[in-house]
Amino acid sequence: MSLFLSKVVGAAVLTAALTTIGPADALAQSLSDEALQDRVTFALNTSKVPRVYDLRVSVVDGITTLTGMGFKFSAWIIDVSGIVALAVTSLDVFGWFELNQVTVLFGLLFTAAACIVMGAGVPTTPTYIILAAIVAPAMAQLGVPQLATHFFVFYYGVLADVTPPVALAAFAAAGIARSEPMRTGMTAFRLSMGKALVPFAFVYTPALLFIDFTWQAFAIGLVSVMVAVLGLGAAYTGFVARPVGRLAFLALNVVSLSLVFANPVVTAVGVPLVLAILAWHARPLAAAGAARGRLA
Repeated sequence: MSLFLSKVVGAAVLTAALTTIGPADALAQSLSDEALQDRVTFALNTSKVPRVYDLRVSVVDGITTLTGMGFKFSAWIIDVSGIVALAVTSLDVFGWFELNQVTVLFGLLFTAAACIVMGAGVPTTPTYIILAAIVAPAMAQLGVPQLATHFFVFYYGVLADVTPPVALAAFAAAGIARSEPMRTGMTAFRLSMGKALVPFAFVYTPALLFIDFTWQAFAIGLVSVMVAVLGLGAAYTGFVARPVGRLAFLALNVVSLSLVFANPVVTAVGVPLVLAILAWHARPLAAAGAARGRLA
């Protein structure tokens, strides 16, 4: 009630001040009346929002505690990740992958998907509380550091705002731009693909969060993730100074995703390769070729 009263009183004082110092004609009065009406309506609507989400968080937290949903969900992620990892490693005839590493990778992928689903349509703070109660225990069982775990789930929970079909931030932007909401949501999702690599960098390079910090690990991780975000962003934007062709798109995807693991050898090879592809596509496009389709 205090939130509602403060908004109404503030709107009334502001409206009175504007009508006193401004021109007292009919137009100014009508605008002031409309502003007051809109402000009161907004106050009535938004004053209920914190209570609604407080109730939702309380219900989810209570259910999670009483039913053990968090631990059951964590066990499900571990089991499914182990099954998928076992199937993948059975196809690895060269022995390049270890079962534990593949299990962690698929566990992170399933956790990211769960964070996006659970964070859809929920404000930032309730999103974090829900994910910390339900999803975070799974990452703890995967051996991920606690700080990296909470950064991971929080990041992907917020990323739900630009992920269709419930891309609230993109739909709000579509209303402002008067564009088609789902198309705007898909565009926002495509443009945010590069940013989706950052939480994985927190897990595979904890030095970025000053966990087990060494300057070498920090430098390799920082350069790797920066170049990976640039490469993947350019690939899904589809344009630098000229269109990104299919071969360059495939190369940027593969190399950028590989850079997330911050392996020194992969970084030494992948960073120059991504920068070379970006530099090639950063060349100005000739006017004669501007009307053509996608170029390699």
